[in-house]
Amino acid sequence: MRVRVTVLVAALVACACAATPPIAAAHGPIRDRALTIHNSPQSIVAGDPVLIYGRLLGRESANQRIVLWHRLNPHLGFTIIGSTQTDSSGRYEFTRQNGIVQTNRSWYVTGPVTSHSQTVRERVAAEVTLTPSATQASTRHPITFAGQVSPGHAGQLIEIQAQRGDSNGWTTIKTGRLDASSSYSIPFAWRFPGPREVRAVFPGDPRNTRGISAVSAVVVEQTEVPDFTIGSSNPIVADQTPVTISGTLLAPSGGAAESGVSVALYSSQPGQHNWSETQTTTTGPDGSYSFTVQGSTNELYQARTTFAPVRASAVVYQGVQDVVSITPSATAAVVGQQLTFSGNVAPGKPGDAVYLERLGKDGNWHFVRSSTLNQASDYSIGWTFGTPGAKQVRVQVLGDPENVTGASAAVPITVTLPPVSSLPNGG
Repeated sequence: MRVRVTVLVAALVACACAATPPIAAAHGPIRDRALTIHNSPQSIVAGDPVLIYGRLLGRESANQRIVLWHRLNPHLGFTIIGSTQTDSSGRYEFTRQNGIVQTNRSWYVTGPVTSHSQTVRERVAAEVTLTPSATQASTRHPITFAGQVSPGHAGQLIEIQAQRGDSNGWTTIKTGRLDASSSYSIPFAWRFPGPREVRAVFPGDPRNTRGISAVSAVVVEQTEVPDFTIGSSNPIVADQTPVTISGTLLAPSGGAAESGVSVALYSSQPGQHNWSETQTTTTGPDGSYSFTVQGSTNELYQARTTFAPVRASAVVYQGVQDVVSITPSATAAVVGQQLTFSGNVAPGKPGDAVYLERLGKDGNWHFVRSSTLNQASDYSIGWTFGTPGAKQVRVQVLGDPENVTGASAAVPITVTLPPVSSLPNGG
């Protein structure tokens, strides 16, 4: 009887094992140099595609079954996610399409008999979006910064950061928690006027590495003088773009329009205290006035009456964006091929950071990689695409006292899948 029970238990255990998906140890198998593996790219933004490829070496490497395993952080075991056949030279590939690879993970492959590759890791940054409720506000009046983190990280921390000093320094100005849909909405008001460069940062966790949104530029103006208003038709413009500075002059006592009054426009650069008169005009019947200006650098403007008693408006900030050029090393590439994006930033900003961004499936720009401008204010940034399709990238530079954040034109890149035989062996 005991023998029968033992046999029965053994049979039940065998059935249970057969019904359970294969799971390997957390560290994966010991590397076998006869089977190689490579992942391209090795660091992505959540949802980006990945190409996994390699080669089975040896005399009988053709038409062999290769099995792909993965382990998702923070899980401990590996599971099978697919299989393929080697070609006539022993090469293989797996393509993980858009939207599949959302979290950090490790990969390895197994082949015939006991062949197995080394384990490679995929670093996956969270995808973070940021949209300000306005690009212009007055002091002590909040702007709401809203967005989402993908994949979902409900309840986790999100940081709103503003540029500090040069483009390489950031300060967290407010934090919040992601809601049940992994979204956030965080209001913030500044006490002092001026331009602000703002981004959202997900600090990272075992599932995803640190995620950074594209940078949004906002302008904070002084609170208006009620009886002598001033504003810009467009607070942030490209270099040498005409802008209208206008407002209304009213009587201090009861708000009646002050018509026929001579008004002068004064300008100064941010951080300086010397003002110079640039234009004059006369208010219309409704007390309105306007000036047309254009320039290459940020300017402060203030309207003043030209006769005593002199009255003055608030100071309005006019932002002018940096000019960023971009040239790709090619406009067509194959998966796994690195392209180089190079260009220049004007006016010159040696040592400042520049950011390569790609257009996501959500229609927003997402941070990919950063670099630093050289002494000639030139940059060069490399990037590898993981799967085929139509891509768009751009390069952004952050602002400073002279200019507001600027971005290059979007560059379209066509990426195609190479034949397996053209891929390198892998590691």
